[in-house]
Amino acid sequence: MSAPAEHKATRAVPADVAIAVIGLSEGASYDMFDVVALDGAAVKVRGSLLLEISEEVPLRVSRNGSSVDVRARVMGHERGAGGAVTELVLVDGETELRRLLGAS
Repeated sequence: MSAPAEHKATRAVPADVAIAVIGLSEGASYDMFDVVALDGAAVKVRGSLLLEISEEVPLRVSRNGSSVDVRARVMGHERGAGGAVTELVLVDGETELRRLLGAS
């Protein structure tokens, strides 16, 4: 039996990882979030933009000059002293993301 999500260990986020929202025109991306945590297919980000729960968002994750495009669904928001944290779950691209981050 697995532990509840709030008790699972989250992986340390490499300092050089960036997440941007991919725009609709010509694949432009917009840096809007700081990565807070990664846990398998779950990503927590902090930013000034609050997305709609259940909304699917195209994201570009970059590290060391390489990037992968993934889609994530907004699962919820947590509010705390540091501002709102958005919880995302990858809809696709998890394998590519693991490669980019150096996980097997």
